[in-house]
Amino acid sequence: MRNFDIRNSAIAGVLVATASLSFFAAGCSSSDSTTPTGTAVSRGEALVKSQDCVSCHQDTGGKTLAGRLQPVANTAKSVVVYGPNLTPDVETGIGSWTDAQILTALKNTKDDEGAQLCSTMPSFTRLGDSSLNDIVAYLRSIPAVSNQAPESICPPLKTGDGEADGGAD
Repeated sequence: MRNFDIRNSAIAGVLVATASLSFFAAGCSSSDSTTPTGTAVSRGEALVKSQDCVSCHQDTGGKTLAGRLQPVANTAKSVVVYGPNLTPDVETGIGSWTDAQILTALKNTKDDEGAQLCSTMPSFTRLGDSSLNDIVAYLRSIPAVSNQAPESICPPLKTGDGEADGGAD
């Protein structure tokens, strides 16, 4: 009977130690919204690839989503679009943007100051909030690259009230 008690005590001790380590690790892991999780980053990367974001936001052979120094193929003579830097670089990318500002750009095609983006930027309203948040997590995870894309030239867009809204890049 004594051997049974010792074995039970040993097993209980291992279980307590394992539970304690799991609890400690969970408490120490960063679960705040500023640190993307690996799963969200992977899903976001897959979405960015499926939406072909690099076709506008990356030069051929360039760094991941670091912007274009060559214009994107023009759809009209009055439009010259340079896909801006989407890396977390604070000076030339979206590093100073909040998650909400990035989500607004993705959903409503408005920049961090509320200006309309060029009409070539699609709205991703068909993607759910979870998917859009995964894209934000991925954009936050890629290396920051200092690369200032030239200013795009976009004609003013017509708003619902007939007024023109100058497009930003």
